[in-house]
Amino acid sequence: MNPEEPKTYGLPEGYGEPEEPEEPQEAQDYEPLPELPASSRKRHVILTLLAVILTAAVVLLGSYAYLEFSGRAIVDRAEYEELAAIKAEYAKMLRIQRTIDDRFLWEYDQDAEKEAIYRAMLASLDDKYSRYLNQDDVADLTSTLNSSFTGIGTVIEFNEEKGLVVVDVISGSPAEQAGLQAGDVIRLVDGNPVEDLASATAAIRGEAGTTVTITYVRGKEEKEIKVIRGEIKDASIVTSTIDGDLGYIRIYSFGDETFHKFDAAMTKYETEGYRGVIIDLRNNPGGLFDEGIKIADRILPECLITYTEDKNGVRKEHKSDGATTALPIAVLVNENSASTSEVVAAAIKENNGGTIIGKTTFGKGIVQETTMFEDGSAMSITTRQYFSPKGNVIHGKGVEPDLVVEPGKAGEDPQLEAAKALF
Repeated sequence: MNPEEPKTYGLPEGYGEPEEPEEPQEAQDYEPLPELPASSRKRHVILTLLAVILTAAVVLLGSYAYLEFSGRAIVDRAEYEELAAIKAEYAKMLRIQRTIDDRFLWEYDQDAEKEAIYRAMLASLDDKYSRYLNQDDVADLTSTLNSSFTGIGTVIEFNEEKGLVVVDVISGSPAEQAGLQAGDVIRLVDGNPVEDLASATAAIRGEAGTTVTITYVRGKEEKEIKVIRGEIKDASIVTSTIDGDLGYIRIYSFGDETFHKFDAAMTKYETEGYRGVIIDLRNNPGGLFDEGIKIADRILPECLITYTEDKNGVRKEHKSDGATTALPIAVLVNENSASTSEVVAAAIKENNGGTIIGKTTFGKGIVQETTMFEDGSAMSITTRQYFSPKGNVIHGKGVEPDLVVEPGKAGEDPQLEAAKALF
């Protein structure tokens, strides 16, 4: 097709084609039209203006909408090509759905079918951190990041070899009162086997005041306990004092109130002349990236905290301002310290902001972004990788401590003792 020829999409045959030039006609004489009364002239002008306005509206809207006539529609080129591309890309999926609708023998749950498709799309990325979240998943994630939820107060992870492992127990929680300890392996929840982290979390959580039966293994012994669920408030951070003048801040995760409470504790320690502060990031799986950046900023002088890069190599730097603390800092980490915990630990280590003690961290050096949908569901996908201030890769490698200290037996904490010995 010649590029200068007019192109039409879905128009009646012949529409838009150039008209044949008319043969010149001889001039003819006409009688002049009678002059209209003033009122008629006014009405005529108004109708003419309306016609002009409507014509202009049709022209202007032509790029954004479509016109229908004779069962066909005019769309602008960009929209037409986009719709054609979508149809070509998902033709097989549409055919499968139509076949199911036309021929499948039994009734089925269409919402469950759609959710399975969404989950499969994210699962196909082969990235365990990219996932689809239904409304219930979003509610659980929100309550966790808000550092307030109803449950028993454990930090758990699903281990391929052991199963559901208690990584930590929140101080003062129903789980601690019932006797659960870090390292316990949960086998059954209310008599049902544990299959994965999501289903286990849903089963353990519930309304405050209700009871959940936990069957777990400690060493070689299997035990069963009943735990009364309670509301776990402000679960992301606990602050206290050791030996009267040594600050201790335990950060279980980075929620939306974590920095606020961290800052309040640091201010107290500074104004009351404490010797130093121990920041415990052991078994901290991460959380809100920005909360970790603010905590590192509170500790460090003007410096680079971390930087991220996306798939196109676009770099974004996160820096600390000039304000800093004069208190000596020690940071406790272990193999379950991940994500935002590692950002904080690496920043403090490479900017000489304190001493890192414990074991090499988990090695999750990637950032997920969550996109909300109108129906309350969401998707979370990995979009960036972050690096230490000196450009070291954290993902898959972790952060090595300055002082390696192995964990102790139950009731012992040689890592904490090593930190205390620095002050």
